Amino acid sequence: MHGARRAATALLALACTAAHAGGDEALKNVAVGGTLLSWAAALWSGAPLVRCDDTRWRLRAAVASDDELQQVQLGASRGRCPLLDAGPWSLSHAPTLGVAHWRADEGPYARSAFDVAAVPMLHWRLPTAGASLAFDVELGIGAAWLSRKNVGTRAKGSHFQFSDHLGIGVGDAGGRWRLGFAYRHVSNGDLTDDNDAVDFKGVVFEWRPSGGR
Repeated sequence: MHGARRAATALLALACTAAHAGGDEALKNVAVGGTLLSWAAALWSGAPLVRCDDTRWRLRAAVASDDELQQVQLGASRGRCPLLDAGPWSLSHAPTLGVAHWRADEGPYARSAFDVAAVPMLHWRLPTAGASLAFDVELGIGAAWLSRKNVGTRAKGSHFQFSDHLGIGVGDAGGRWRLGFAYRHVSNGDLTDDNDAVDFKGVVFEWRPSGGR
């Protein structure tokens, strides 16, 4: 568990540094590397990857942009499924579905598009001293279907895209709400010759309605 604790602390430091630096390549590397490291830690510890007793749904809304494109995303995630504990840190995952609308200000291609994404989102959480709030690092790699192959000035190359995520957030300890910085890297992983990546940066808010368990 000491290794998982060090991994969690390192991920938080990397995420904060990358977010402060604002470099898209740094953010993408932390998103991808942190996700793979977190799943590896869960597998190594024998975490219950497919079992989850939390059936509550959380609603999710995000607003973000890159140099030329704007995105509004709505979605939902199910459960806060525990994977492992590492000292004060805890790691959980939540299957997340989202639909996003893209808008372009300029360019020879389509001025709007939408995507549908499915991402198994991970959260490393650290409660505050009073335990009323919890800070977290959000990570995820998933798949998306994009309605247009080319948007604005970006030749995306294919309808299929990878959706990589990194975030830093704060929420109440009971999981009713969360507010945070959200980064999303969308590309097809060079599956086609055209692969103009998009790096959305913005804010995300999550809220869990009352009810369920």
